[in-house]
Amino acid sequence: MILEGITQAFMPNNLFMALLGTTLGIVMGALPGIGSTMTMALLLPFTFWMTPAAALILLGSVYCGATYGGSISAILLNTPGTPASSATAFDGYPLAQKGKGLNAIGISAMASFVGGTAGLLFLLFLAPPLADISLLFGPAEFFLLTLFTFLIISVTILKESVFKGLIALAAGLVLATIGYDPVSGNIRFSFGISYLEDGIQLLPAIIGLFAVSEVFALIEKGGTISSTPDAQGSIWQGFKDTFKYPRTLTESTLIGSGIGALPGIGVSAANIIAYVVAKSHSKHAADFGKGVEEGVVAPEASNNAVTCTSLIPALTLGIPGSSSAAVLLGALMIHGLIPGAGLFTESGKITYTFIFGLGISNFCMLLVTVLCARMLVKITVVNVSVLTPIITSLCFIGAYSLRTSMGDVIVAFIFGVVGFVMRRLRYPIICLLLPLILGSMMERGFHQALMISGGSYGIFVQSTISKVIFTMIVLSLLWPVFNALRAKRDK
Repeated sequence: MILEGITQAFMPNNLFMALLGTTLGIVMGALPGIGSTMTMALLLPFTFWMTPAAALILLGSVYCGATYGGSISAILLNTPGTPASSATAFDGYPLAQKGKGLNAIGISAMASFVGGTAGLLFLLFLAPPLADISLLFGPAEFFLLTLFTFLIISVTILKESVFKGLIALAAGLVLATIGYDPVSGNIRFSFGISYLEDGIQLLPAIIGLFAVSEVFALIEKGGTISSTPDAQGSIWQGFKDTFKYPRTLTESTLIGSGIGALPGIGVSAANIIAYVVAKSHSKHAADFGKGVEEGVVAPEASNNAVTCTSLIPALTLGIPGSSSAAVLLGALMIHGLIPGAGLFTESGKITYTFIFGLGISNFCMLLVTVLCARMLVKITVVNVSVLTPIITSLCFIGAYSLRTSMGDVIVAFIFGVVGFVMRRLRYPIICLLLPLILGSMMERGFHQALMISGGSYGIFVQSTISKVIFTMIVLSLLWPVFNALRAKRDK
């Protein structure tokens, strides 16, 4: 069936669907607020007349292409097209400002290709075992995992501004509690405003923190984004530079693959977690945020690994690991395919054709990048007086198109002001963003764990996984003390 799947994937109609889906995904992913889920939902009715394999390849290619496409606008305009590319902007945009936009896009494309290919291999060979492991994570484990993520960022990663990082984390956690209580259903901190009953929406917040705040910065600075008069660098050099960091590439791919297999966390968190892990191990940690190539490799390798492994629980258990995987699950149902073991046996020909079609879409991603990158990077040498109205329009259109709500536009503007102030005062934006992504999951896991245990806190150290994560939390808290004692001894 695998050999037959390879043969079918290279049929002309399936090759065309892979190229079409990848191109559409890259374009839509680069537009703030559109992303893979909306694009896939719009294309879903057009797949009724297609063969099941062609329909799945089209939608899957859009998913992969949009995840990568968001990095293009993140690098060139500091405007992440999707939440999956929010961490890419931290170092990708400074590289574009240095006139190395082509290098950054090349690194992003190759890291995405490597991460996506590795995730595809996990999907192909390890789907059932990884699905079983994902089921071992209950509410207590999810709570401890998010708590560890927050601590590792504020205590061990942001060594130069721990206090500011903790303040930003606390502010993010407070903002994450706005809206319905995930357990009791009570409305909190809405102040009588109906919009706030659903909480702070993630995408408008990301658009504001990165894109709108950058508009303010560009207006203040003037000139062009790039400091050089012409777009320099080489996309081929970017391809090669990706492999200068094998540890970062491997670690980030594994992080993305693992997180993708866990339903509920998603690509939005994976790229940030991979970024901070790469920073913790880098010899140039102090230069992160100033234009470090590793800072592009890590988030891009992780978020494209997530796209494939998030399909593991969807295909094997019928549990989507992301909203885009949920749309793809709907396409499966429409074409009469039932998730489970039968998908790899009775419908194995279609399933393996789809999997290898995703592999082809990764190659299409490199092809589209090579053909279009040099034209796109010229954006960085356009005067900001021309760019800022266009960026602002795209930001607010993207924020509005999510739910056709003017409230999202207002949130994007408010977070733009907040992001600009945080930059000026040197508060880490990542610490405000991460609780908005994971805060609700952390709170839900805490309450559900206590409900399961009847109010006993012992549930947080009951399973083997929770004991391991709890030990890591304790070590992360003791690490600064250990470093201080070591520095005192050396002195």
